[in-house]
Amino acid sequence: MKYKIDILCKALNLGTPRSPAIRCQGGRTHQSWRIDTDTGSYIIKQLNTPDIHAIESSEQIARTIHQTTTLALIPAIQPVDSTSPIIMLEKNAYLVFPYIASHPLNTITPQHSAQIGRYLATLHTLRLPVTARDDVGLVAADITAIALPHHDRLTQQLTQQAPWLHTLYQTCQRYTDIFKQHCVISHRDLDPNNVLWRDACTPVVIDWETAGTINQTRDLLTTALYWSFNPDYTVDHARFIAFIESYLTTGGVIEVNDIEAGLYGMTADWLNWLNECLQRLLSAPPNSAEAILCAREATRTLTALPQLVAQFINLCSYDVFASTTKIG
Repeated sequence: MKYKIDILCKALNLGTPRSPAIRCQGGRTHQSWRIDTDTGSYIIKQLNTPDIHAIESSEQIARTIHQTTTLALIPAIQPVDSTSPIIMLEKNAYLVFPYIASHPLNTITPQHSAQIGRYLATLHTLRLPVTARDDVGLVAADITAIALPHHDRLTQQLTQQAPWLHTLYQTCQRYTDIFKQHCVISHRDLDPNNVLWRDACTPVVIDWETAGTINQTRDLLTTALYWSFNPDYTVDHARFIAFIESYLTTGGVIEVNDIEAGLYGMTADWLNWLNECLQRLLSAPPNSAEAILCAREATRTLTALPQLVAQFINLCSYDVFASTTKIG
């Protein structure tokens, strides 16, 4: 990787590296490194996707948002080269960002949830002059039919949950038409992993690679749930309500007929993620870092899905949905 970093530093005039690159923690889809040079510090992200055009579209959205709003409204980190952000090097695609001292939250409070709810409402009310991605499709095949050599425990878990997963898949398919209605342009993955904090009150939004078009209520409920989950994927009611109420008071709108579909939209996202993990696992060398990561993520998703769906009836009955005057 060192010689690639040297090439990128030269191409973008980043300066001369002072020390070896440091691999960043996290990154379930892409790999990132921090590099310190004589001109500053930077994050180099290697994109793990065959659809470079989709990434280019998403980066155009992020760039337009940055140009349209102040950082106080949508605080985001822009690539070093904002005009041609994606750099191709030996068939690999890279994004390079300035490094900003920040960290993920250790504890999410209702105040944090409310703050992100306001940001999401602001993002949803923008009218951007861009052509957005429109890829709201579900998984392409029945994931329960995938065989996983070298992963007996995961295969057993997948087999045991197969009938329930197939029913869940069919349920999500019924909402496909709704997913394509009442759409806005959004980040589409504004979970706590993609928001770093300079301090307890100052967030910075990262990882805009999936930005595009999405049903507004689906995006709201998915994001609100991410900012409300406890470690066991039960929902913290105070954080969830704080997110929804702040979203509504900032001008966001909920389509009442989309609420159930919006909740199942999150399970559709997780089915997509499960499918991606299983496909990557099939092509990864046994016991490699990629295989370990994908097996862990697939197991986590299979465990969390039933816990999520079991809470839908209770979530739909929240007073915040029934009493607000801002429901469409």
